[in-house]
Amino acid sequence: MYAAVKETFSYGPTPRQVLDIYYPSEEKISPSPVLLFFYGGGFVRGDRILSVVKGLLYTNLGHFFSKLGYVTVIPDYRLVPEVKYPSGGEDVLAALEWTDARFAGEGRDIYLMGNSAGGVHVSTFLLAENFASQRSGFIRTVGGLRGAILLSVPFSFREAHDERTETLQAYFGPDVERNSPLGLLKVVEKSGATLPIPFLVLTCTLDPASEIINPAKEFAELCTKLTSTGVGSNIFETRVIEGHNHISPVYGVGTGREREEVWAVEVHEWMRTLATRK
Repeated sequence: MYAAVKETFSYGPTPRQVLDIYYPSEEKISPSPVLLFFYGGGFVRGDRILSVVKGLLYTNLGHFFSKLGYVTVIPDYRLVPEVKYPSGGEDVLAALEWTDARFAGEGRDIYLMGNSAGGVHVSTFLLAENFASQRSGFIRTVGGLRGAILLSVPFSFREAHDERTETLQAYFGPDVERNSPLGLLKVVEKSGATLPIPFLVLTCTLDPASEIINPAKEFAELCTKLTSTGVGSNIFETRVIEGHNHISPVYGVGTGREREEVWAVEVHEWMRTLATRK
């Protein structure tokens, strides 16, 4: 049975700024690319290993992608009510900086993946103007940021359920929609810029239409516009995961069932198309 080597480190000063690294058992690609995965949890919950699922959830994802040859990094991040926007983007940056420093000089390709609220935080880092200078430092000819995978992300909160209002206002403040991924992308459009790196947007057929599917279509339309008209713009793709709901894709990884894992294999294949070392 395959088993990745796992280590745990702090990437910041707070108890929530901790990450697990899953190393490939052998260097299938030299040096191995890095995948940072940010889980969901509605901004108020989540752990890099969920004890309520017998300690398997997210460990399964770490093992799965490490088996494919990725150094897989799964960070915790700070939660509401202790923090406010843009703390999620700050934690993505801090985890990225720590990881990049750990492998400094090795020219590793780095990919970001965010699920649900984790995808919101990845989007904040990649789209918000206040992270522009830090982002640029990770965009390199060889190695550095190569692409982002956004899985079942609420790109807009216009149709969010009423029970989410308090949390959204606590995190985003009065400018909830302005600071949503779609709101940030509209600012990018107005500035005349395009996507900083290639994006792959994934939705599930059983995702809630009002909160996930419809906003994702709007986000995808704007991404397509930016990448088709921008000079030297990056690629953008969107795909639908058949038969899955908002949380099931990450549960299915590592089961050995092809239909449950096919989305993750396709993500791997997409990342390989962007690799600086084939």
